[in-house]
Amino acid sequence: PTAADFQKEGYANVENMTAAYRQKDTNADSYENTAAFIKNLHLDAESEANVLLDLGAIYKASDAALPAIFTHEYEAIPGPIAFKVPFSVFKPRGTYTSSSLRRQYFRAVQWYQQVPFLLSSKDLTSYALDIAQLIHENNALAQEYESASSQLNYVIGQADDYDVTDYAQAMRDLGDGVRDENTLKAYLAAHGPQSKIKSLPAIYDSVGVVTTEQVQQATVGMRFISQKFVPDSYWTGQLTQGDEAPAVQGLKLPKMASSLEVMTILGFPYAQSQLPKTYFYNAYQKAIDTRLAALKTEASSFGDAYWQNTSYGSTLWTISGLFDWLDKNRSAAPRFMQSDAWNSKTLMTGSAFWTELRHTAILYAKQSFAEKGGGDDDACDTRKVPSPPKGYVEPNPEAYDRLSYMAKRLYAEYSARGIELQNLSRLKEYVQLLDVVKEYTKSELQNTAFSEPLISVRVPASDTKNSTCTESFISPDAAISRNDGYEYGGMVVSATSTEDGYVQTRYTSATSHWEELRRNIVDRMQQIAPMPIEGPVVPIKDKRTAVVADVHTGSDEGVLEEGTGVPRVIFVAVKDANGARLTVGFTYSHYEFVSPQDRLTDEQWQNNFYTDSGENTITYKPKSLWPDSTAWYQDLLGTK
Repeated sequence: PTAADFQKEGYANVENMTAAYRQKDTNADSYENTAAFIKNLHLDAESEANVLLDLGAIYKASDAALPAIFTHEYEAIPGPIAFKVPFSVFKPRGTYTSSSLRRQYFRAVQWYQQVPFLLSSKDLTSYALDIAQLIHENNALAQEYESASSQLNYVIGQADDYDVTDYAQAMRDLGDGVRDENTLKAYLAAHGPQSKIKSLPAIYDSVGVVTTEQVQQATVGMRFISQKFVPDSYWTGQLTQGDEAPAVQGLKLPKMASSLEVMTILGFPYAQSQLPKTYFYNAYQKAIDTRLAALKTEASSFGDAYWQNTSYGSTLWTISGLFDWLDKNRSAAPRFMQSDAWNSKTLMTGSAFWTELRHTAILYAKQSFAEKGGGDDDACDTRKVPSPPKGYVEPNPEAYDRLSYMAKRLYAEYSARGIELQNLSRLKEYVQLLDVVKEYTKSELQNTAFSEPLISVRVPASDTKNSTCTESFISPDAAISRNDGYEYGGMVVSATSTEDGYVQTRYTSATSHWEELRRNIVDRMQQIAPMPIEGPVVPIKDKRTAVVADVHTGSDEGVLEEGTGVPRVIFVAVKDANGARLTVGFTYSHYEFVSPQDRLTDEQWQNNFYTDSGENTITYKPKSLWPDSTAWYQDLLGTK
């Protein structure tokens, strides 16, 4: 449905339009509608039947199977290893469930990524070269393809598979020789990306004979859109295996991984200390520890430039900075940051941030395979306005520095490519806000006393809520004319009536540190929140904080899911130059679990926490009904 549809049908308000749109949009991308489109293409009978079979598998999104359009080609591949397409990954997830447009896009891109033209098939390789030739012969189309690939390569990561550009370049360099199987394989091995992540379910007759490397090599081939290499999928792939031969010095690895391993490689020893709380670690301890040590050594050898090369890598680098600064500066950090409780909280923050990263990149990142009260305005409250709350920013300067770098680089990359996005200006404002936060962090670590300067102003009594009050209130947002002619907005500390009809007031200064910490930073965060492409009316599912992302498939054991839940309220006792006080704020919650049957959507996961059904008000289930806390957070949070 379009905007013209709603105007024609005469919907009276935004709420009705939104409800009607949601109802129409629910089935806009149904199998039936898509199948009708296919039939209108008037393909030959065999092709139409095969396309409809694949379409059915895509919409069913459950079992692994051969693609119907390439069944004969896949079955003819020689050797002991065969592959199926994991159709379960076609289930729209993450941010791609909010509209039919997003769901259609998700399924289309997955098809281009998940169905490889394997090099081990002569026919599939011939098809791949034919596609490359069509792109190569159309210069404008080739430029558009390469531009889109370049953007994804920066945001997510470099290709982990051959794509159309690799085959097109081979045609330019090899000429007619490109059609020779061995010549093409040698060229691609020397010039193309070397795949490091196995993303297809493999089938082979002999258990424990075929090696992981052999399985990985057999997946090589062209994808129309390459899946992207991300270090964390490489790590979980290296820490797991299916029924291949033992992968680590004669020892087998488990089929399942954990966020604890990712956080360990990113540099947090506390995460490694929690590994025995996973269900699989103790049975595979030596193999896991050996492989973990090798991956930690490899990751620590990468310089900052490696991590900064992509936006995705910069996020992992930021999480690493969160851990790194804490470990290096623990003895000089505020007292509350030196405890095991803070270690647990920091692990929860890093893991939840990683979860949101995987949630954002769920379509493109290659996955390893084996979520007001108010008083009476008319009443006169004569109580003295209390001093403003003395807030606090978690002082971890390295994490903020890296967040700032990542945001600046992302802005620069989009600008350099001439991409105009409606949220780019908000990204720039986010960088400016981080500069403010970094200054507060610096002041806190230097134990600086914050200022609360006051200013006295005479204003007419009519500007107050009640001129008969000896203690009056003026809205903190009101702009009051001072004697010097300047406008001033601030928080009233006290107000006293005078005989000449004025009220003598005392305000906090516009440069009050405490007011900025209490309100201004939060206000700015709300103002710079990105706006969805569908417009300002955000679905309730996207207003909730709970999200879920599947990050690894452990064969018959199920799918590893990482989720965030309702934010936790956190109380921190602080004592510094500004006095002893109890500060309050919010922190992430994080869950890790194995889903035995299905890849979860945000909506399915959010059913664990929320009862609201409208579009504006969020209501929660009783905490007793929430999922249990993950084992390694239970010392901090309890079981719920």
